[in-house]
Amino acid sequence: PNNYIDTRAVMAAAADDTPDLQFPGMTEAQSSAAYGLIPFSHFFNAESVLGVSPADLNFVDYRSEAGLPTGGDPNDYYLRIGGGTVGNLIVNIGGEWGEYSYDSTHPQTAGLVPIANAIVAFLKSRNW
Repeated sequence: PNNYIDTRAVMAAAADDTPDLQFPGMTEAQSSAAYGLIPFSHFFNAESVLGVSPADLNFVDYRSEAGLPTGGDPNDYYLRIGGGTVGNLIVNIGGEWGEYSYDSTHPQTAGLVPIANAIVAFLKSRNW
């Protein structure tokens, strides 16, 4: 008993004021508190994939039509809800639209750091 680490809870507790790209208008801390979610940034690193921070992106709408939108401004984004892989981000980078998926099973560094810290704290608490 009590010899485990709840990695989901650890990652959710690490939610901060990063804008949540899957819940426009909310921070990851807000969506985590409201819905018990693990922060999206733990699975999708916008800065390395898109070259912009989540705060630089402008949510336009949800998109259910297949394919990519036209027009718009750089850093606009849609959240796919149909017509393709639900949850993908459709982002205008430098005037070109692209669709971006993420791996919801394997966290990026932002998600691994809190887990690693929890492991260290757990081991130290047991004097292991």
